[in-house]
Amino acid sequence: DDAARVLADPDNGISAVAYRRRGANPASAMDWLLNQVVMKAAREVAEEPPLIQFPFNQQADDEFVDVSIADVFERPEPPHSFIWSQRIPAYAATLLSADGGTGKSGGALQLAACVALGADFLGQPVIQRNALFFSAEDHGSVIRRRFHALCRNMGWHAREVAQSLRVIDAIDSALLWEQDARTKRAIPTANYERLRRYCEEHAIGFLVIDNASDTFGADRWDKSRVTQFIRALTALVLAQDGAVLTLARVNRSTAAGARSNQNDYADSVAWHNAVRSRLFLSEEKHSGVLTLEHQKSNYDAKAEPLTIERMEGIGWR
Repeated sequence: DDAARVLADPDNGISAVAYRRRGANPASAMDWLLNQVVMKAAREVAEEPPLIQFPFNQQADDEFVDVSIADVFERPEPPHSFIWSQRIPAYAATLLSADGGTGKSGGALQLAACVALGADFLGQPVIQRNALFFSAEDHGSVIRRRFHALCRNMGWHAREVAQSLRVIDAIDSALLWEQDARTKRAIPTANYERLRRYCEEHAIGFLVIDNASDTFGADRWDKSRVTQFIRALTALVLAQDGAVLTLARVNRSTAAGARSNQNDYADSVAWHNAVRSRLFLSEEKHSGVLTLEHQKSNYDAKAEPLTIERMEGIGWR
Protein backbone atom coordinates (compact mmCIF):
# COMPACT_ATOMS: atom_id res chain seq x y z
CA ASP A 1 0.00 0.00 0.00
CA ASP A 2 2.86 2.38 0.81
CA ALA A 3 4.44 1.60 -2.59
CA ALA A 4 1.09 2.24 -4.26
CA ARG A 5 0.77 5.66 -2.65
CA VAL A 6 4.30 6.62 -3.70
CA LEU A 7 3.77 5.41 -7.24
CA ALA A 8 0.46 7.21 -7.51
CA ASP A 9 2.17 10.50 -6.70
CA PRO A 10 2.90 12.23 -10.08
CA ASP A 11 6.08 13.69 -8.60
CA ASN A 12 7.51 10.26 -7.90
CA GLY A 13 6.27 7.78 -10.43
CA ILE A 14 3.16 7.23 -12.55
CA SER A 15 0.06 9.33 -12.32
CA ALA A 16 -3.03 8.26 -10.40
CA VAL A 17 -4.85 7.69 -13.70
CA ALA A 18 -2.10 5.44 -15.02
CA TYR A 19 -2.05 3.62 -11.69
CA ARG A 20 -5.79 2.90 -11.89
CA ARG A 21 -5.37 1.65 -15.46
CA ARG A 22 -3.06 -1.00 -14.08
CA GLY A 23 -5.85 -2.17 -11.77
CA ALA A 24 -4.34 -0.38 -8.80
CA ASN A 25 -1.82 -3.19 -8.76
CA PRO A 26 1.43 -2.12 -7.04
CA ALA A 27 3.38 -4.92 -8.74
CA SER A 28 2.26 -3.74 -12.18
CA ALA A 29 3.06 -0.15 -11.29
CA MET A 30 6.48 -1.14 -10.01
CA ASP A 31 7.14 -2.96 -13.26
CA TRP A 32 6.23 0.18 -15.21
CA LEU A 33 8.43 2.33 -13.00
CA LEU A 34 11.36 -0.03 -13.48
CA ASN A 35 11.10 -0.02 -17.26
CA GLN A 36 10.16 3.60 -17.84
CA VAL A 37 12.23 5.39 -15.23
CA VAL A 38 14.99 3.28 -13.72
CA MET A 39 16.09 1.51 -16.90
CA LYS A 40 15.85 4.73 -18.89
CA ALA A 41 18.20 6.43 -16.42
CA ALA A 42 20.56 3.47 -16.58
CA ARG A 43 20.66 3.68 -20.38
CA GLU A 44 21.44 7.40 -20.21
CA VAL A 45 24.34 6.76 -17.86
CA ALA A 46 25.66 3.99 -20.10
CA GLU A 47 25.55 6.32 -23.12
CA GLU A 48 27.54 9.09 -21.44
CA PRO A 49 30.94 9.68 -23.05
CA PRO A 50 33.74 8.16 -20.99
CA LEU A 51 36.11 10.37 -19.08
CA ILE A 52 39.09 11.25 -21.22
CA GLN A 53 42.23 9.25 -20.58
CA PHE A 54 45.35 11.39 -20.46
CA PRO A 55 48.65 9.85 -21.63
CA PHE A 56 50.40 11.02 -18.48
CA ASN A 57 47.85 9.35 -16.19
CA GLN A 58 47.42 5.86 -17.60
CA GLN A 59 48.36 3.57 -14.71
CA ALA A 60 46.56 0.29 -15.30
CA ASP A 61 46.43 -0.53 -11.58
CA ASP A 62 45.80 3.06 -10.45
CA GLU A 63 49.00 3.10 -8.42
CA PHE A 64 51.01 6.22 -7.74
CA VAL A 65 54.19 6.80 -9.74
CA ASP A 66 57.21 6.34 -7.50
CA VAL A 67 59.92 8.89 -8.39
CA SER A 68 63.54 7.88 -7.91
CA ILE A 69 65.49 10.63 -6.14
CA ALA A 70 68.51 8.72 -4.78
CA ASP A 71 70.38 8.82 -8.10
CA VAL A 72 69.88 12.46 -9.09
CA PHE A 73 73.66 13.05 -9.05
CA GLU A 74 74.53 9.86 -10.97
CA ARG A 75 71.73 10.37 -13.51
CA PRO A 76 70.85 14.08 -13.46
CA GLU A 77 67.76 15.27 -15.30
CA PRO A 78 68.43 17.43 -18.37
CA PRO A 79 67.25 21.06 -18.24
CA HIS A 80 63.64 21.65 -19.16
CA SER A 81 63.23 22.47 -22.85
CA PHE A 82 61.37 25.50 -24.16
CA ILE A 83 59.59 25.83 -27.49
CA TRP A 84 60.26 29.58 -27.35
CA SER A 85 63.00 31.09 -25.22
CA GLN A 86 62.26 30.85 -21.47
CA ARG A 87 58.65 31.75 -22.05
CA ILE A 88 56.87 28.74 -23.57
CA PRO A 89 57.94 25.47 -21.93
CA ALA A 90 57.58 22.12 -23.64
CA TYR A 91 55.19 19.52 -22.18
CA ALA A 92 53.02 22.31 -20.79
CA ALA A 93 50.49 25.04 -21.52
CA THR A 94 51.18 28.77 -21.54
CA LEU A 95 48.55 31.51 -21.24
CA LEU A 96 48.89 34.75 -23.20
CA SER A 97 46.45 37.44 -22.08
CA ALA A 98 45.89 40.83 -23.64
CA ASP A 99 43.16 43.38 -24.21
CA GLY A 100 41.22 43.30 -27.47
CA GLY A 101 42.91 45.07 -30.35
CA THR A 102 46.48 44.68 -29.09
CA GLY A 103 47.25 42.17 -31.81
CA LYS A 104 47.68 39.02 -29.71
CA SER A 105 46.08 36.81 -32.39
CA GLY A 106 48.38 38.17 -35.10
CA GLY A 107 51.40 37.87 -32.83
CA ALA A 108 50.49 34.30 -31.93
CA LEU A 109 50.09 33.46 -35.63
CA GLN A 110 53.56 34.92 -36.26
CA LEU A 111 54.99 32.85 -33.41
CA ALA A 112 53.33 29.69 -34.78
CA ALA A 113 54.89 30.40 -38.19
CA CYS A 114 58.32 30.94 -36.62
CA VAL A 115 58.04 27.63 -34.75
CA ALA A 116 57.01 25.92 -38.00
CA LEU A 117 60.07 27.36 -39.73
CA GLY A 118 62.45 27.01 -36.81
CA ALA A 119 63.14 30.76 -37.06
CA ASP A 120 63.81 33.10 -34.13
CA PHE A 121 60.81 35.01 -32.81
CA LEU A 122 61.50 38.54 -31.52
CA GLY A 123 65.19 37.71 -31.48
CA GLN A 124 64.66 34.70 -29.20
CA PRO A 125 65.28 31.08 -30.28
CA VAL A 126 62.54 28.53 -30.93
CA ILE A 127 62.48 24.75 -31.28
CA GLN A 128 61.04 23.67 -34.63
CA ARG A 129 57.72 21.81 -34.45
CA ASN A 130 54.75 21.24 -36.71
CA ALA A 131 52.38 24.02 -35.64
CA LEU A 132 48.60 24.40 -35.62
CA PHE A 133 46.64 27.63 -35.19
CA PHE A 134 43.13 26.77 -33.93
CA SER A 135 41.05 29.86 -34.67
CA ALA A 136 37.82 29.92 -32.68
CA GLU A 137 37.46 33.69 -33.03
CA ASP A 138 38.23 34.62 -36.64
CA HIS A 139 37.10 33.10 -39.94
CA GLY A 140 39.56 31.54 -42.35
CA SER A 141 39.35 34.56 -44.68
CA VAL A 142 40.60 36.81 -41.86
CA ILE A 143 43.50 34.46 -41.15
CA ARG A 144 44.38 34.32 -44.85
CA ARG A 145 44.58 38.13 -45.08
CA ARG A 146 46.71 38.27 -41.95
CA PHE A 147 49.01 35.52 -43.20
CA HIS A 148 49.42 37.28 -46.57
CA ALA A 149 50.50 40.49 -44.82
CA LEU A 150 52.70 38.57 -42.40
CA CYS A 151 54.58 36.77 -45.18
CA ARG A 152 55.05 40.08 -46.97
CA ASN A 153 56.42 41.78 -43.85
CA MET A 154 58.68 38.88 -42.89
CA GLY A 155 59.86 38.00 -46.41
CA TRP A 156 58.51 34.45 -46.11
CA HIS A 157 57.31 32.17 -48.89
CA ALA A 158 53.79 31.13 -47.99
CA ARG A 159 54.14 27.60 -49.37
CA GLU A 160 57.31 27.03 -47.37
CA VAL A 161 55.65 28.08 -44.11
CA ALA A 162 52.55 26.03 -44.91
CA GLN A 163 54.62 22.84 -45.02
CA SER A 164 54.74 22.87 -41.21
CA LEU A 165 51.98 25.31 -40.22
CA ARG A 166 48.30 24.49 -40.38
CA VAL A 167 45.27 26.65 -39.62
CA ILE A 168 41.80 25.47 -38.60
CA ASP A 169 38.77 27.74 -38.97
CA ALA A 170 36.86 26.63 -35.85
CA ILE A 171 34.23 29.37 -35.75
CA ASP A 172 31.43 26.80 -36.07
CA SER A 173 33.15 24.08 -34.05
CA ALA A 174 34.95 26.01 -31.34
CA LEU A 175 33.70 24.33 -28.18
CA LEU A 176 36.19 21.73 -26.95
CA TRP A 177 35.04 21.32 -23.34
CA GLU A 178 31.53 21.59 -21.95
CA GLN A 179 29.50 20.94 -18.83
CA ASP A 180 26.88 18.21 -18.97
CA ALA A 181 23.54 19.82 -18.10
CA ARG A 182 22.30 16.77 -16.19
CA THR A 183 25.37 15.41 -14.43
CA LYS A 184 27.25 18.77 -14.17
CA ARG A 185 30.40 16.95 -15.20
CA ALA A 186 32.93 18.75 -17.42
CA ILE A 187 33.51 16.61 -20.48
CA PRO A 188 35.32 16.80 -23.84
CA THR A 189 33.16 17.49 -26.86
CA ALA A 190 33.17 15.78 -30.24
CA ASN A 191 35.20 18.77 -31.46
CA TYR A 192 37.95 17.91 -28.99
CA GLU A 193 38.08 14.34 -30.26
CA ARG A 194 38.35 15.61 -33.85
CA LEU A 195 41.14 17.95 -32.80
CA ARG A 196 42.91 15.08 -31.02
CA ARG A 197 42.83 12.98 -34.19
CA TYR A 198 43.99 15.95 -36.27
CA CYS A 199 46.97 16.63 -34.00
CA GLU A 200 47.90 12.96 -34.06
CA GLU A 201 47.59 12.69 -37.85
CA HIS A 202 49.71 15.78 -38.52
CA ALA A 203 52.21 15.31 -35.66
CA ILE A 204 51.41 18.71 -34.15
CA GLY A 205 54.00 19.88 -31.63
CA PHE A 206 52.90 23.49 -31.11
CA LEU A 207 49.22 24.26 -30.69
CA VAL A 208 47.78 27.78 -30.48
CA ILE A 209 44.22 28.00 -29.10
CA ASP A 210 42.54 31.29 -29.99
CA ASN A 211 40.93 31.60 -27.54
CA ALA A 212 40.06 30.22 -24.07
CA SER A 213 36.57 31.69 -23.69
CA ASP A 214 35.31 30.28 -27.01
CA THR A 215 36.68 26.78 -26.47
CA PHE A 216 35.91 26.20 -22.77
CA GLY A 217 32.21 25.90 -21.96
CA ALA A 218 32.31 24.50 -18.42
CA ASP A 219 32.43 26.44 -15.14
CA ARG A 220 35.38 28.80 -15.63
CA TRP A 221 35.57 29.41 -11.87
CA ASP A 222 36.03 25.74 -10.99
CA LYS A 223 39.75 25.07 -10.55
CA SER A 224 39.53 21.33 -11.14
CA ARG A 225 37.60 21.72 -14.40
CA VAL A 226 39.91 24.41 -15.76
CA THR A 227 42.92 22.26 -14.86
CA GLN A 228 41.34 19.24 -16.55
CA PHE A 229 40.84 21.29 -19.72
CA ILE A 230 44.40 22.64 -19.75
CA ARG A 231 45.82 19.15 -19.23
CA ALA A 232 43.64 17.81 -22.02
CA LEU A 233 45.03 20.44 -24.39
CA THR A 234 48.58 19.61 -23.32
CA ALA A 235 47.91 15.92 -23.95
CA LEU A 236 47.38 16.73 -27.65
CA VAL A 237 51.05 17.64 -28.18
CA LEU A 238 52.93 15.45 -25.69
CA ALA A 239 53.79 12.83 -28.29
CA GLN A 240 55.81 15.49 -30.15
CA ASP A 241 57.44 16.96 -27.02
CA GLY A 242 55.34 20.00 -27.76
CA ALA A 243 53.60 22.93 -26.09
CA VAL A 244 50.27 24.73 -26.08
CA LEU A 245 49.69 28.48 -26.17
CA THR A 246 46.19 29.55 -25.13
CA LEU A 247 45.06 33.12 -25.75
CA ALA A 248 42.78 34.91 -23.28
CA ARG A 249 41.24 38.30 -22.74
CA VAL A 250 42.14 40.49 -19.78
CA ASN A 251 39.79 41.31 -16.94
CA ARG A 252 37.78 44.53 -16.85
CA SER A 253 40.05 46.44 -14.48
CA THR A 254 43.13 45.67 -16.55
CA ALA A 255 41.32 46.66 -19.74
CA ALA A 256 40.43 49.96 -18.07
CA GLY A 257 44.06 50.60 -17.20
CA ALA A 258 44.00 49.60 -13.52
CA ARG A 259 46.54 46.91 -12.68
CA SER A 260 46.81 47.01 -8.91
CA ASN A 261 45.88 43.36 -8.43
CA GLN A 262 48.20 42.08 -11.18
CA ASN A 263 45.61 39.49 -12.29
CA ASP A 264 45.95 40.40 -15.94
CA TYR A 265 43.64 37.72 -17.32
CA ALA A 266 39.91 37.13 -17.46
CA ASP A 267 37.95 34.72 -15.27
CA SER A 268 39.30 33.00 -12.17
CA VAL A 269 42.72 32.36 -10.69
CA ALA A 270 42.22 28.77 -11.87
CA TRP A 271 43.74 29.71 -15.23
CA HIS A 272 46.85 31.13 -13.56
CA ASN A 273 47.23 27.97 -11.48
CA ALA A 274 46.63 25.50 -14.32
CA VAL A 275 49.19 26.82 -16.82
CA ARG A 276 52.94 26.49 -16.24
CA SER A 277 53.81 29.84 -17.82
CA ARG A 278 51.86 33.06 -18.26
CA LEU A 279 52.48 36.03 -20.53
CA PHE A 280 50.81 39.42 -20.52
CA LEU A 281 50.76 41.82 -23.48
CA SER A 282 50.07 45.50 -22.82
CA GLU A 283 50.00 48.59 -25.02
CA GLU A 284 51.19 52.08 -24.16
CA LYS A 285 48.19 54.17 -25.09
CA HIS A 286 50.02 57.21 -26.49
CA SER A 287 52.91 55.58 -28.36
CA GLY A 288 51.28 52.26 -29.27
CA VAL A 289 54.41 50.41 -28.12
CA LEU A 290 53.72 46.90 -26.86
CA THR A 291 55.31 45.24 -23.84
CA LEU A 292 55.33 41.47 -23.31
CA GLU A 293 55.73 40.57 -19.64
CA HIS A 294 56.50 37.10 -18.28
CA GLN A 295 54.34 36.93 -15.16
CA LYS A 296 54.62 33.25 -14.24
CA SER A 297 57.25 30.58 -14.83
CA ASN A 298 57.30 27.16 -13.22
CA TYR A 299 60.37 25.75 -14.96
CA ASP A 300 62.88 28.60 -15.02
CA ALA A 301 63.38 32.19 -13.94
CA LYS A 302 60.93 34.62 -15.48
CA ALA A 303 62.25 36.21 -18.65
CA GLU A 304 62.80 39.94 -18.91
CA PRO A 305 60.01 42.02 -20.49
CA LEU A 306 60.20 42.50 -24.25
CA THR A 307 59.45 45.82 -25.92
CA ILE A 308 57.65 45.17 -29.21
CA GLU A 309 57.11 47.40 -32.21
CA ARG A 310 54.25 46.71 -34.60
CA MET A 311 54.87 46.11 -38.28
CA GLU A 312 52.53 47.62 -40.84
CA GLY A 313 49.28 45.65 -40.87
CA ILE A 314 50.45 42.70 -38.84
CA GLY A 315 53.62 41.40 -37.24
CA TRP A 316 55.91 42.21 -34.34
CA ARG A 317 59.59 43.08 -34.18
